Amino acid sequence: VTIYSNEHSIYLRNNGDNQMDGEFIVYNIMGQRILSQKVSDLTFDKIDLYVNEPGYFIVKFSTDSGVYSQKVFIK
Repeated sequence: VTIYSNEHSIYLRNNGDNQMDGEFIVYNIMGQRILSQKVSDLTFDKIDLYVNEPGYFIVKFSTDSGVYSQKVFIK
């Protein structure tokens, strides 16, 4: 799974052949949960995140096969 951002969007991309079910959670840099959503049959997903001030966020994607996390910058 690859997690990255561009402008105000977060992208999740499944690099494997199998579709994945899981949940992604977005935290601000202080550790507060900003957004959470369940995802089924992930191949590619885009999450728009509009914030009052730009900054870094932690994106965590949990599946049965593991946990993936990445720090991203949102404008």
